[in-house]
Amino acid sequence: METGRLKKSKITWSGKDVTVPKEFGYDRDQYKNVECKFEHINSIATRIIVIIDGNETELSKDQRVIEKKIENIEKREQEAIAQKEREKQEREKQRAQPAAQNNQNQGNAMPSDSFLQSAAKVPSDVPNLSDTTTSNFALKLYKFARFDEQDKNKAKFFSKNRNEYYCIKHNDYGLGQKINEIAVKHKESAKILFNTEGCLESENFKPDWRVVVGLGTDSVYETGITLHHIYGFPYIPASAIKGITNHYAQDMLKDENQVENEKLGNNKVTDDNYKTIFGSTKHQGIITFFDAMPVSIPQLKPDIMNVHYPKYYDGSQAPTDTQSPIPILFLTVEKTAFQFMVGCKEVDKDLLPIVFEWLKQALQNKGIGAKTAVGYGYMK
Repeated sequence: METGRLKKSKITWSGKDVTVPKEFGYDRDQYKNVECKFEHINSIATRIIVIIDGNETELSKDQRVIEKKIENIEKREQEAIAQKEREKQEREKQRAQPAAQNNQNQGNAMPSDSFLQSAAKVPSDVPNLSDTTTSNFALKLYKFARFDEQDKNKAKFFSKNRNEYYCIKHNDYGLGQKINEIAVKHKESAKILFNTEGCLESENFKPDWRVVVGLGTDSVYETGITLHHIYGFPYIPASAIKGITNHYAQDMLKDENQVENEKLGNNKVTDDNYKTIFGSTKHQGIITFFDAMPVSIPQLKPDIMNVHYPKYYDGSQAPTDTQSPIPILFLTVEKTAFQFMVGCKEVDKDLLPIVFEWLKQALQNKGIGAKTAVGYGYMK
């Protein structure tokens, strides 16, 4: 038996604590901080003998309940060991898959999806996830990130040789042909909300090249992309659409853009229609912008940007050619049409074609999303 000090609900012993189950029936104030002898299993006391003035008294207990608790603890430990073994087998199986999948995918525009939940780093309290067919791309990308086999601390959405993408391919996001149905339902919901026929304009716009919205989204990849929180596919949030339209209108109000503004004719930007549409400090705007939903399956395309002078940007050296570029991958959308909508609850519906013309000009001449200065985000 070991020797320690009995506290209210534990025994201190050689700098360690042993839990005293409540099944031990004793006055916890009476036996506070008294010397005792004890036996334990897995840091749970199974027998306690208190020593007072040299006299030893064994505390009574419900032995059956204590044994049940110990049995449950041992069962959980065995399950944890078995879980680690299953995860190890899954990782070994995953390492053996790339070669076979690469042979199968030769000639394809995009390699197949090798997403595997058990290979992702998740908190220890997340239960075992044996399903490997999750199709929600937002979950795969952000919640079950894959880590590089060489650099365990580097999350990537592609393998070392870039011949196999961990969770990216031109799939249907688990929705099949329902993506167009989602766009139609989104449009119908907007009409129901405004409850007036003709208050809604709708057109589809497609990127000239590629578009990326939400590049600065927090993620383990250093870069991000805005994905729908329910459906998991890329979309353009209303805040971005309203922002770029507002930016375009402000530019048109400047004196240096007077000629371009006059070319808009009846749709030109004035102080009055600008304040009516976007609001001011005295009243709110009357135009509502909606999220732009894809009308077909969004086509994801990995892209790359290179930091050519990393030591210059961290302030340690001049921008010399002796520095090694650091490639950073990010995701874009290409060859995908989006449905843009605006609505108005007020009587002045004449503003709808005006604001839509501004939106059209903004998308064509300014672009939307990140990296518009180098050609991304322009739409027609």
